[in-house]
Amino acid sequence: NIAKLCVMTICVLKPYRRHGIASLLLKWVFDEVGKRNVDVEQMKLQVQTSNEEALNFYKRHGFEVTGTLENYYKDIDPPHAYLLTRDAKKEFKYENQSGVACHVIAGATERMAQLKLNA
Repeated sequence: NIAKLCVMTICVLKPYRRHGIASLLLKWVFDEVGKRNVDVEQMKLQVQTSNEEALNFYKRHGFEVTGTLENYYKDIDPPHAYLLTRDAKKEFKYENQSGVACHVIAGATERMAQLKLNA
């Protein structure tokens, strides 16, 4: 059996797209897998077949379309999804094109740390 990690959702509001935020979130996933010494060999996710922007984003980050899931979604049209996979052991390259991403993630990380301390 191959250990797999499934990315469920990465979403960035439209006004904040194209600033590297989604790439930084994906990098965080790779970093966490590395920090936790989890022996994950493959990452996978699903993308709606009509979502060209997401499909291109994941392809830029080393994911490949490895299948099509017919009628995967129940409440959206088209209901089909592509299955994308990526070798989790392959290096993840992130180049920060915008200071916005670092600022947003730093603020979110600080807020999460505050919530943990108050729990």
